[in-house]
Parts: sequence; C-alpha cells; structure tokens
Amino acid sequence: MCLCAASIQAESNESLEVLKDAETKVQAKIEEFFRSDRYELLLEAQTAASSLNPRGGNATLGSLDERSLRLQLKVLHTLANARDLSYDPEAKENRFYINVAVPDSNGLSSWPAGIDPNAIKDTRVRQAYEDAIAENRRRLDKAIREAGLSDGLDYAVLDIWIFVRGFPVGSAARKSAFDIIEQILADENIRNRILAERRPHVGAGN
Repeated sequence: MCLCAASIQAESNESLEVLKDAETKVQAKIEEFFRSDRYELLLEAQTAASSLNPRGGNATLGSLDERSLRLQLKVLHTLANARDLSYDPEAKENRFYINVAVPDSNGLSSWPAGIDPNAIKDTRVRQAYEDAIAENRRRLDKAIREAGLSDGLDYAVLDIWIFVRGFPVGSAARKSAFDIIEQILADENIRNRILAERRPHVGAGN
C-alpha cells in the first residue's frame, strides 16, 4: 500500500469544485467500507482527504480550509473507530506462521510443516491440518488489517498536523483549527499528537 502525507502530494483547495470532489470521494469510500468492511477503502479515503493543502498565509480560517480540515478529521475518526483496540499482535493467540505445522494428537507429527494437504491420506489429519491453515490465514489477515489501519491513522494524524501548520503561527486561523480539533476528537492521545509541536511519527510505537 502507498500512503503519502499532504506535504508530499497535495492540491490547492482554492477551488470549491476540487474540495467537493474530494468530499464526494471520501463519503463514497466510507459508505462502501461500512457495507463491505474492506479497510483498504478507508486508506483510499485518507489519501483523498489529505490531498488538499491550506491556502496558507490566511489570518482567519476560511470556509474552504475549514471544510478541508473537517473532511480529514472525519476520515481520521472513522479510521480510529475501525481499529480493534483489544488486538495485541504479540499475543500467542494472534501469532501466524509461514509454514503451518500438521496437528497431531501426540503432539509430534511425522509430516513436515507446510506440506500440501492433498499429500495427507488420513482424512481426519488432513481436515485438522486444513482447519489449522485456515486459522493461520485468518490471523495473518487480521494482523495485516490492524497494521494497515494503524498506519492509516498515523498518516491522517501527520497530514492534519501539517495542514494546521500551514497557517501562520499565532494566527486566528491556526487557533480556530485547533479549536475544531479539540471539539471533534474525543481521543486524547490522538488529539495531543496533532496539537503537539513535535512532528508526529508514522509506524510502531505511536
């Protein structure tokens, strides 16, 4: 997957048409996510929402800039809620493997891990092995999903941090942007990462 921060790839939101187009794309992808549960749609929505930069130099927060900010916050909020906060990638029950071991009632299988299930003639053992492969795949998919959502959230935080700092220091525009962020974001940790002077990092440990 490829996610780009607003500082790397962005368009001016000077045009109402460009902003409306981004709003339409984001809404469509969020609605499709709720229908399909495909987390990749939220990553695409995040990219679309972060494609707009503030016009910069404004003393007050203009209508287009405010709508751009609220659009990004909408995606961030959806990304945050899509995560499974109880998921621990280090937990034993969430581990997955490149090659799955063939289950054996004695705990010591004579079959090598990763063997083709069709090579196992014992239907009981083969079924148990196929079930183990399916469970391993489920764990892998879960890990990929949670990592993707976490990275998407990190990029959303970074993009909003960059967006707000496009306004002059001490300006009414920046203050208004901060006020909107504090009103909308209930998650204190996420909110503080955006409000902090330190540029947010993307990746594990955030």
